[in-house]
Amino acid sequence: MTANLLNLNVDTLFEQHSVSEIDAVHKKIQSVVENKREELRTHVGERYRDLLQAADTIAAMQTSAGTLMEQVRHVQANCRSLNEQQLLGFQSTVNASAKDAALQERNAGKKLQTYYGTMAQIKLLTVLPELIWTHLDNDRFYAATELFIFSRHISTGLQLDGQSALMQKLPVARKQWEILRPFHVTIKQAILTALEREELLPEMAVDCLQSLLLLDKSDLSTVLKSFLNLRSSAFLNCLQSGPSEPRRVKDRILASLNVLNSTVDLLDRCLLGDSLLFTRLEECASSTCPPSINRMESSERQLVHLLPEIIAGFKPQFDVPQLTPEQLGSSLQQWLDKMNALAAAHLQQVFALVTNMQTIQDIKSAARTNGRPDFVRLEQQLHLKHSQLDFYARKYVPLINARVREIIRSSWASAMKQTYEQVLLLIETGQSQPPLQIWREQSDDLPLSLAAALSDQPKRLANRTKGYDGATIELCKRFDSHLADIVQELNVMLQEQTTRAEDKTATTTPTRKSGGNGARKGDSSKSKSSAASFFGMSQEWFR
Repeated sequence: MTANLLNLNVDTLFEQHSVSEIDAVHKKIQSVVENKREELRTHVGERYRDLLQAADTIAAMQTSAGTLMEQVRHVQANCRSLNEQQLLGFQSTVNASAKDAALQERNAGKKLQTYYGTMAQIKLLTVLPELIWTHLDNDRFYAATELFIFSRHISTGLQLDGQSALMQKLPVARKQWEILRPFHVTIKQAILTALEREELLPEMAVDCLQSLLLLDKSDLSTVLKSFLNLRSSAFLNCLQSGPSEPRRVKDRILASLNVLNSTVDLLDRCLLGDSLLFTRLEECASSTCPPSINRMESSERQLVHLLPEIIAGFKPQFDVPQLTPEQLGSSLQQWLDKMNALAAAHLQQVFALVTNMQTIQDIKSAARTNGRPDFVRLEQQLHLKHSQLDFYARKYVPLINARVREIIRSSWASAMKQTYEQVLLLIETGQSQPPLQIWREQSDDLPLSLAAALSDQPKRLANRTKGYDGATIELCKRFDSHLADIVQELNVMLQEQTTRAEDKTATTTPTRKSGGNGARKGDSSKSKSSAASFFGMSQEWFR
């Protein structure tokens, strides 16, 4: 229908059609017009937002076009000024002098600014060595490292401009860098020495690790390997005792245990998860981190307006590394294997120097008192075997029990040897009392008080009635004292709650085999049992 209406000839409409047909055509045209109006309203309603956005875009384009035109006018003005400078010879003398004076003034200002900037940089280079030493003396290793990197950045910029006339007149800049260059080795050596300390706080450990990452641009796995190797060296240093700084055996053993436990604690607090090191690296990598010039003294910070922007705004750049628990666990497992080998080679030699049970008791008490990391949680996070990190239970307790057994064996053997030598001495001297002298009453045979008579102390008269002479009684008395010392050492082991039952059995077995019933509890203080033990022991030794 629409197509027919479009092809309709208006001139012939009233000539070839009747009134009714013309009226029908009129109605059709009105219907089509209404449909078009409705379609237009719908279309405009849907596109209203697009029209608004288009209007905003047109307004922005108008603003941009105005800005562009303004910039073009500036470019034209600059080109015109440049053209005038190239045509100075064709202008009047007055205009040429004015332009030349303005140009010379600009060049002089630029040269003066360059001169001041260069002198300010050289001033910074001259004060940096003392400032770096100050930070090193105060164990602020990252601050010293950042200042060294800052000095290298300044020196590199000055060396790139070394062919200029100003730098040719200032050789102090190159000489000052020769003074600063050795700080790379000095700072690194100070960091490595700090990581070998027995007492290493987490904050200082993070400071050292961050300094190594910045100083050598090393990756985190390399820094972690160096850290663990240095803690191994710290463990070995604890076991040493030089003539200049002698240390007790107990202190050396406890210090070595503290190094092992503190190393695991440092890994947990500094490198595992969102720990101190990663937090510090994110802070340094953020845009809010202040530039390196802020570490200078206040008098040097006042020169910041004279420095180029590349110097005034310089700060170290960090890429925050990633270290998964699996990677940390693998490195830690390698270190544990190394420490097991070192402990087997060196720790047992130090335990061999322990000579009494009191030292053993002090070591065990101090080891239980000192705080230890949560080994179970760390083993689960790092995917390690159970009890891999408990160095005290795996390495120290077996060595302690072995040393306790050795001390008791040594005490028993020493008591047997001394008594045997005294018996031989009595036999060789051949001094024996007459039989009547044995039975003759003496002043010290009877107790002087009722308390002495009721005590468990040896009764000389009771022993004399059995035919023991004075020398034998004295020999048994000395043997009693040795037995009392051995029983006291045994009680330290037997009364220890953390000692395993099999270790207690293994400790007491050698004394039973060596002395028969001579070391029975309750009989060691009685001379009668001591004499019987002595004669049984002496017969065994004589055989």
